[in-house]
Amino acid sequence: MVFMVQTYVVKPEKQAELEALMPKLLQLMKDKPEKFKGLKSYKAFTHKIGSIGTYHELFEFTDMGVAEKFLDFSYKDKEILKFWEEFMGQIVPETFTVHIWTQLYDYSAK
Repeated sequence: MVFMVQTYVVKPEKQAELEALMPKLLQLMKDKPEKFKGLKSYKAFTHKIGSIGTYHELFEFTDMGVAEKFLDFSYKDKEILKFWEEFMGQIVPETFTVHIWTQLYDYSAK
């Protein structure tokens, strides 16, 4: 498994806008799965102190090759780029990070 993890802080005055935008991404994933080919799962998390929150998004892929194809397509697709531009206007740019995690071990309780 390969995970792409994005972390960022939302501008305080843009909190409501982001919370309205993210369901649009989920709807796009459901309506147009061909745009998200290779994406095995997507999860979003937050932890907040007052109204300021750090967000973490977890994109799961089967392997690095699939993740790279997904990213290549994402940077060319007009609909995804439009979402990306709107998203970037709502976060504090200096806080945005992307990490690629590769799975070493897995244990699941039975």
